[in-house]
Amino acid sequence: MSDEKIKIEADFTVAAQIEARALHPELENKVLLVHDDRTWTYRQYRDESVRTAHFLRGRLGAIDDKRPGHVAMLLENHLELLALYGGVAGAGPGRRPALRG
Repeated sequence: MSDEKIKIEADFTVAAQIEARALHPELENKVLLVHDDRTWTYRQYRDESVRTAHFLRGRLGAIDDKRPGHVAMLLENHLELLALYGGVAGAGPGRRPALRG
């Protein structure tokens, strides 16, 4: 492995950063997340986040002033929590992940 830093060119949003890393030839197949005996590569994390975003878009419908599209996350620290976080980020305008608590 090289000591050179990998340059990622993407907007500074969660969704754009996830996508850029999943498509980067040096990162796409590298392990990003480990939980117990499970691992996800950058690409697997992106794929799970996209799958979750599609579910959220279908479930929440249109976003406007009357329906702001809030998503509450109450999960233990598992890979699926991060997929939900990435999915909320990728679900579209007005759906921004916010950590509170």
